[in-house]
Amino acid sequence: MLTKEINILRQYLRALTNDQLLGDEVARSALAEISLEPFEAMPESARLPLLFQSVYEIWNKAHEAPQSARVFSNSALLQSVSPEQDLSRQILLMVDVLGFPIQLAAQIVDQSLEVTEAFLDTARERTNVALEGTAIIIEDEPLIAEEIADLVSAQGVKVLGKARTKNEAVALAERVHPDLLLADYDLGKGGTGLDAVKEITADQDTVAIFITAYPDDVLTGEDFEPAFVVTKPYRDQSIKAALWQALTKPRAALVE
Repeated sequence: MLTKEINILRQYLRALTNDQLLGDEVARSALAEISLEPFEAMPESARLPLLFQSVYEIWNKAHEAPQSARVFSNSALLQSVSPEQDLSRQILLMVDVLGFPIQLAAQIVDQSLEVTEAFLDTARERTNVALEGTAIIIEDEPLIAEEIADLVSAQGVKVLGKARTKNEAVALAERVHPDLLLADYDLGKGGTGLDAVKEITADQDTVAIFITAYPDDVLTGEDFEPAFVVTKPYRDQSIKAALWQALTKPRAALVE
């Protein structure tokens, strides 16, 4: 079974497209074109890089092929969403958001370690810009909430408030309509950040960045998962990378 590898792929594509639903649909459409049986016979260490490479190859090939007349086909969806060609952005997400070793990222993008490190350095330099956007912090530990708020503010993002419980978060978001939600999963007796984010994003087009010691409780494989998950104890660079991607990567819009 490739459940673990597919879940990591989905997590990456959600971050890459800056959208949970779109990232999951790209993963589903690309995986539908791939025979997964050969992967199951591979050593575990080889599965993830080859799965990433295979999906990206399918995605690129869809753009080389003539446009499909089948509006609701896998190929049509892959053709409608251009694959990310910026290697520095891809490597940044792999290393700083998903926590991949740099060697694994190099293997996935098929570059030498030296070249991959140079791309990563370039991407990290790009995150040192003032960002425009607003956020609320959903965290039941005041000191951690303040640390995250300081980091977010240092990047130019305006913090509109902090919430310690699910109900506080929903009420705050209804008042201020933030661009971003930075949420912990476990809010103690105040519920879960996941429940708060699900309720907020049902009515608002906002991006969630989870900063949690319980990533497996957030990445359940069910109908809702956030675009970004940063594991505690977090590094400042991980949050900076997620903020930069969330606020600089254009998001898909529904066409009515």
